[in-house]
Amino acid sequence: MSYIVFDTPGPHAFVYDRETNRVIYISHADAESLHQALETGETNPTLQKYQQKGICCPSILKDIEHPTVPMMEEIASSQLEDLLLQVTQNCNLRCEYCTYSGKYYNRTHSSKHMSFEVASRSVDFFMERAKDKNSVVIGFYGGEPLLEFELIKRVVSYVEENYGEKKVSYGMTTNGTLLTEDIVRFLIEKHFNIIISLDGPKDQHDKYRRFVSGKGSFDVVMENMQRIRTRHPVFYQNLRTNTVVTPDKDMEALEAFLNKDEQLEGMTPGISMLNDSGNKEEFAFGPENRVVNERERAKLMLYLLDQLEEEQVAKTHRRYLDDLIFLCKTNQSIGKMTETAHHAGPCTVGVRKTFVDVQGNIYPCEKVGEVPAMRLGNVFEGFDLDQVKRLTNIGALTETECKDCWALHHCTICLSRCIEKDVMSRKAKLRHCAESKAEALTKMRDLCFLQLEGLDFEKLRSLQMAK
Repeated sequence: MSYIVFDTPGPHAFVYDRETNRVIYISHADAESLHQALETGETNPTLQKYQQKGICCPSILKDIEHPTVPMMEEIASSQLEDLLLQVTQNCNLRCEYCTYSGKYYNRTHSSKHMSFEVASRSVDFFMERAKDKNSVVIGFYGGEPLLEFELIKRVVSYVEENYGEKKVSYGMTTNGTLLTEDIVRFLIEKHFNIIISLDGPKDQHDKYRRFVSGKGSFDVVMENMQRIRTRHPVFYQNLRTNTVVTPDKDMEALEAFLNKDEQLEGMTPGISMLNDSGNKEEFAFGPENRVVNERERAKLMLYLLDQLEEEQVAKTHRRYLDDLIFLCKTNQSIGKMTETAHHAGPCTVGVRKTFVDVQGNIYPCEKVGEVPAMRLGNVFEGFDLDQVKRLTNIGALTETECKDCWALHHCTICLSRCIEKDVMSRKAKLRHCAESKAEALTKMRDLCFLQLEGLDFEKLRSLQMAK
């Protein structure tokens, strides 16, 4: 039986039934009884009552398989979506937490860079296999991608000359230190989507994001951003920032900077937690981080209920709105359980994002190390479809646990969370299960609470459209 019982603030209790993908309002007495049935594994009158209504019944799920596996050959030959080119493994910074810093397995900075031969073949490989897509995305990755600005320009010209009929969007994440006026004008002309790495106020940013010489990069980045703001205000408003949150981050100071600094007004900030996949050192986030997250989540909830103004909600945490909208869509789009299913979380590797390293080897995405066990093929040789299927179908690692898991439809675990050192690991995946289920339960509780408090769910959709 795959269901979970939970409550929200106030006299309310609920059961979420995985088999029907339904959330049902129930009494506290029934909630206690259903929970007891889960704990003991024994049927009681309350469970029988709900099972007669088709709720909380034994699961019909027999096999764990990603839905794209049976049709992988067709998908991988015509439905690629995003191409990400690793144009260089070099960088003009030496950020202490970087995946190329030496603290991660099998990734270090090097002088290797992508040749135009590899880049153009990557584009051809991708476009040949994106024929069913009207629009695609091409991104540039490093190291610091702007170290290879001339190559980036050649690639864009190649795409325009050979694939002019396809709608192509371009993007990159940059450390922001090389944004000269000439580069910025090119990025504007070609409609690039740009994310600038910015780790908070000067003391926090410069602690990790330093030049090779050891000097901090904050002043250079902010000076470049100010010049863009003055000369190209429309482009500036479309820039985004990304902050890597490390365990020692002062979250209060970080939130104040990203949400209140005058120079960042109008920009969309994002935060991402330090990647633990492939990290040689274990680390843990303290309660301070959790306290800030809980406070800002509560403020967003109050805003959705018209109890706070939008300006009072941290911009870095408004993305939780997207999580709630996605949960709404999931609850609406997924029907009853089938005999074959797979947990949510993983994309179809190599298809959703085609990551090509400097030598033309294909990997699932930039979050996965460039190691033989993760290699999906080569742009000169093609996909290894057996490998694509294996790395997509990560549910096989924990088949028994997935069959019993109430959160199967709401899981957030992807391949990058299932790697220990160089290979896929059942142990690594299971480490993230409790966290994933806790996240799913929090979102479900919040959505139920908002519904009981009278939230107009059309407001959720309108807010997303207005972003």
